[in-house]
Amino acid sequence: MAEAMVELETVIAAWSADMEEDQGGEWARTVLHGMIHLLARQARRGMAEPEHTLARILGPLLDLRSRLRAGGDWDLADELRDALAAGGIRLHDTRDGTEWRRHERSDGTRGPIRIQE
Repeated sequence: MAEAMVELETVIAAWSADMEEDQGGEWARTVLHGMIHLLARQARRGMAEPEHTLARILGPLLDLRSRLRAGGDWDLADELRDALAAGGIRLHDTRDGTEWRRHERSDGTRGPIRIQE
């Protein structure tokens, strides 16, 4: 989306340069700025609530991994763990369930989130 907005700004600028007087260029920029603000708001929300978004995806994947482990399919369960690790998710198995966390930021403010199995 950001790339599309940058391209749109380029098109608006080129179009405005071809016009002898402003025929909607300011309006187009106002619309573009509104789109940028919407994108920024969504990006902030996604950055502030990644656990909510990730939990919807990880819950079923961790359930699958638990069934694989219960069935003795350790290799496939490990492949799933490794695939999640490649995507930035670390799993930690405990006797109470599996905890997951995103790779922590340098300030270490992210903690584990327990997924009930």
